[in-house]
Amino acid sequence: MKKPVLTISLLCCGREEVIKCLDSMENLRKRVPSELIIVDTGCSEEMRERLSGYADKIIPFTWCSDFAAARNAGLKAARGEWFMFVDDDEYFMDTEEIEKFFLSGEYRNYGSANYYVRNFADYEEKVYADSWVTRLTVIEHGVHFEGIIHELFEPRIGPLKLLPSVAKHFGYAFKTMEDSRKHSERNITLLKKALKEQRKNTRIWQHLAQEYYALKEYEKLAELCREALAEFEGQNDGDTNRDRGCFYCGLIDAKIRMKEYKEAIKEYERALTDRRNTDFCTARLMVLGADVFHRLGDETRVEECCRRYLKLWHHYENRPDELFRQEAVFVKNAFYVFYKNWIYSYVICADLERGNTASLGKYFDKLDWKVARTSLAENFMPCLVTAMSQLPCEKIFVHAADVLINQPETGSFLEEIKKIEDADGLHKLGKIFAKTEITSFDYYCSLVEEYLAGASWKRVTVLKAVSQESADSV
Repeated sequence: MKKPVLTISLLCCGREEVIKCLDSMENLRKRVPSELIIVDTGCSEEMRERLSGYADKIIPFTWCSDFAAARNAGLKAARGEWFMFVDDDEYFMDTEEIEKFFLSGEYRNYGSANYYVRNFADYEEKVYADSWVTRLTVIEHGVHFEGIIHELFEPRIGPLKLLPSVAKHFGYAFKTMEDSRKHSERNITLLKKALKEQRKNTRIWQHLAQEYYALKEYEKLAELCREALAEFEGQNDGDTNRDRGCFYCGLIDAKIRMKEYKEAIKEYERALTDRRNTDFCTARLMVLGADVFHRLGDETRVEECCRRYLKLWHHYENRPDELFRQEAVFVKNAFYVFYKNWIYSYVICADLERGNTASLGKYFDKLDWKVARTSLAENFMPCLVTAMSQLPCEKIFVHAADVLINQPETGSFLEEIKKIEDADGLHKLGKIFAKTEITSFDYYCSLVEEYLAGASWKRVTVLKAVSQESADSV
């Protein structure tokens, strides 16, 4: 047979999710000359029969608690020019960018490639984090897998291409807390074994820190991060400097979660003075700094952290390849949507309290309302409504009202309106709502009556009257 361009390989222990995984790659396999190798680590006869309808090869593998060994079994049998590995509990939302990469011939200019994995923490798909993962490599230069857990290619062949195809992954979504704990404890056992053999491997230290975090064992996390910082203190090379951020950020986060705020600030200040840290690390430090200073009521320092964070985000927002090169555990969380929402909303409030709507205009549409309920600054709605009732009517207020009336956050938004008592404030709010584009005046009045139930009917009548007055004049 003609040599395929791409070998796709996955490990399968027999779970049902593998079928969805395989189906999601159907278009990729139809369009790109490829082969599929399944490494069977414990499937039933029935599952092997089902897999035979998909796979070009099924390789039996006796599980030995070594992920690299299992991956290498698939790589050894590969005939393709390139090799891609996937997990059997992930499935692609689309493979278009991967297809284009090979069909265009662009793959000939690169040595490895990444796609996005969207890691869900729940099966309802409400909580997730996106991460670039290096899952494709050219098969040359003795490339192989290393790492009994969290395995990766060695050597890492460049240049690297980022392919924005997305695979949903549910490996960190557990039905019970006990399932989650068992998963982490298994990983910790493997990682401790690996660390004894490769003490200078920063990647193993990072993943061990990640497991302690998952188990909420913050004392162990802090101890491990402090030990790692001491272990690598004398090193000043690119890889170590990138990974060092994990240990600074893990230590500070652990101290915050243990409510040892003075210690957290001490470690935060120490990390800021270490010029070996990456910009990505600095962004994560700004999130942690904003958190601890907010807890201590030092709002000046909070705002300083937020504005420095946004300056970094503005620089890297359209440079994902530069960010990827600076990624480390905990550090890569810096620009997750939850943190961006909190920073945006905090800065908006800080400016509105000064009578300045510039940040509202700049950042309001960047807020992600899917996670707004848990990620906005706690004073965001009160601050916004107060500004609407006190400052001159502006287009951005009208736009914000348009958006908020049709969001799950509508309740808290209108609850804040309910607290406005003075006639001038009600008049200004009426003008804003009368100018909204997607809500009729009658609909607005019904909302007023619903959310102001129990309040003074005179007050409701005044608000409706000034709204009608404004509507008539538009």
